[in-house]
Amino acid sequence: MEIDSPWFVRRRKVAPSVRLFCFPYSGGQAGLYAPWQAALGEEVEVCGIQLPGRGARIRETPFRSLDAVVDAVAPLIAEEDDAPFAIFGHSMGALLAYEVTRRLIHVYDRVPARLFVSGCEAPRLRSPGTMHLLSDAALIDELRRLNGTPQAVLANRELLELFLPILRADFSIGGTYAYQAPAPLDVPITVLAGTSDPYTPHARVAPWLDESQRGGEVRWFDGDHFFIHSSQADVLTCIEAALA
Repeated sequence: MEIDSPWFVRRRKVAPSVRLFCFPYSGGQAGLYAPWQAALGEEVEVCGIQLPGRGARIRETPFRSLDAVVDAVAPLIAEEDDAPFAIFGHSMGALLAYEVTRRLIHVYDRVPARLFVSGCEAPRLRSPGTMHLLSDAALIDELRRLNGTPQAVLANRELLELFLPILRADFSIGGTYAYQAPAPLDVPITVLAGTSDPYTPHARVAPWLDESQRGGEVRWFDGDHFFIHSSQADVLTCIEAALA
């Protein structure tokens, strides 16, 4: 994978049919989307978004507000005007994808072909979160329940000392998010959700479609909050079909 900007991790394609910008979930990094490139083929350029505090940016201070991420990333994506593009985000990344899409349309006149939001309840239904305020012990218990952090990390105090500040910053991004009741976007939305995700109640998923003037679809996948890993092949089939 190439790093031509601190924010982007990708394998550059010559004249891709579409560029897919992918925002990670809390604690995640751009590399988690690297396997998607081979699956989606040569026509799609997968571009993972690398937030400060992880990967090659490990020495940087993590951002703690959604606005700070949007301010930094939106103009960079807007400059990538050599191909059509789409935006994907999972969990916290779904909120980032949504708000970056809003900024791109209203400030930079750049309209994605499609917005993919995954593992996240509709923004107008979200309540302030408190996970970033938990004690270390309580936060670790919550990570075990989420089932997305390797046990080797949870059992290693040195790794946790590096990982927990990043997680707290990311949980702060989601926990302090405030929905502004904007006009629906002129972008079709594909909503992805896990059938056994305890953090995304079924009734709070479909209202994502109210955020689009052009409609969209809700797709359900076997798995918990991290179904994008356990049902990766099906998720990628869905994304490939929506981008076709």
